[in-house]
Amino acid sequence: MTTIHRLLIAVLLAASGSQVYASNSFEGHFRVNGKDTTLAHLQVRAGSPYMRNATTMLVFTEKDAGADTGLDRHAPGGKWGTALLVTLWKDGDEYRVVGSQFADPGLKDRGASAIGVLNASEVVVVGGRISGKLVSRPDAQVFGDAIDIDLHFDATLP
Repeated sequence: MTTIHRLLIAVLLAASGSQVYASNSFEGHFRVNGKDTTLAHLQVRAGSPYMRNATTMLVFTEKDAGADTGLDRHAPGGKWGTALLVTLWKDGDEYRVVGSQFADPGLKDRGASAIGVLNASEVVVVGGRISGKLVSRPDAQVFGDAIDIDLHFDATLP
């Protein structure tokens, strides 16, 4: 094997390793009325300002939304299947959930918005990435539908 081949293989391996690290990931569950939903993708977008401060929107979807520039409008309507949109705002040293939208066929109101249903914890922003945990409050409901969320996430900031 020539030096050029070795160098090319090293570059490809290094690039594939950084690609794995840069991907967005999450684990946990999102349940509606006791039934697991299907979420497979996570995108992070800049959210609308809250109290004149920047926000970060986490968009979990069933289907890959790609570069949809209207994701915050299309996901709650079900265009990308089941979806969960969470807007985080940095308040001092911690992050707070200042908005959440839910889209799932099991919900009576598929594009429901609610405040006070989710809490964020362990949120850390470092090296251009955001990670943390989203948990619904006990016995949380959105317009009469039971919601149970416990998600750990790690994603690249926009």
